[in-house]
Amino acid sequence: MIDLFQALMNVVAENEWPHQKIDDTTLRLEVIGENGNWPAFAKCLADIEQILFYSIVNNKTPEDRRQALAEFITRANYGLRMGNFELDFSDGEVRFKTSLHFRAECPPEGMIEQAIYDNALTMDHYLPGIMRVMFSDTPPLEIITEIEGGKTT
Repeated sequence: MIDLFQALMNVVAENEWPHQKIDDTTLRLEVIGENGNWPAFAKCLADIEQILFYSIVNNKTPEDRRQALAEFITRANYGLRMGNFELDFSDGEVRFKTSLHFRAECPPEGMIEQAIYDNALTMDHYLPGIMRVMFSDTPPLEIITEIEGGKTT
């Protein structure tokens, strides 16, 4: 059987990333970005041949800003090559997900590492905009246009 979790642990150890083992399939990581810090989770689903990575925004979206944030993340998601933002309308949680799907053999550790980096870098890039949408009345289109250098989606 493929030992995905061991491959994940190898990547985390090699990079000396602070982590906590949640169970035999899940790690919790603490990400320190240029624009903030947040928890991340890596989940190995060997039975369906996937590894999922989630970065979670520390703040919950206020109920009256969830529609605006939904617009923001829809605009952010359009054109992303790897991963997507998700918003839980019931509690306001925002997360960014990347995943790896493989067949019969574990993906190379370099692919696992890159998927984690892609996740963290994307969250870090969009985090200031997410926070502005959550806690200001600035229109989501204006914020995403600033983040993406004038390109509107």
